[in-house]
Amino acid sequence: MKKIVGLVLIAGIAAFVACGGSDKAKLKAKQDSLRKDSISKVHKADSLAAIEKANQRTDSLRNDSIKKADKKTHHKPKSKHPAHK
Repeated sequence: MKKIVGLVLIAGIAAFVACGGSDKAKLKAKQDSLRKDSISKVHKADSLAAIEKANQRTDSLRNDSIKKADKKTHHKPKSKHPAHK
């Protein structure tokens, strides 16, 4: 009789474990998932900020290059010798 009770107890424990864990385990899994999501959002925001900064730097360099080119075309040195007519 002790063997049958032991087997039933083991089967009951196995069924309980197979049907799902405790609410604490589910809550911890949910919190871990939310933590990973928020970390992911922070990394995404950091990446977007880095891209925006790089784009601003590129725009600044492009504008500087345009200004330098404009200065060169507007300030051509005048020839010392007048052109013959």
